[in-house]
Amino acid sequence: MKLEHGLIVGSALLVAGFAGDALVLYEWMAHGFGHLYAVRTVFFSTLAFCLGVEVIFSSVFLSMLGISRDTYIGE
Repeated sequence: MKLEHGLIVGSALLVAGFAGDALVLYEWMAHGFGHLYAVRTVFFSTLAFCLGVEVIFSSVFLSMLGISRDTYIGE
């Protein structure tokens, strides 16, 4: 997998998770911070957000591991 593919997939997960959490927060605020009935939505949105961050960081790390020593500029 290339770095760009990992960044695209990770960003899509991150944005979807953030949007889901923001939507639930907005609805919860609109109902006066009462009982939160959308616990399942919050769980899966937060899971998508965290997986997106993990995929982005993993893609960057794995792309750094794939760099050969011939391209390194330094000592």
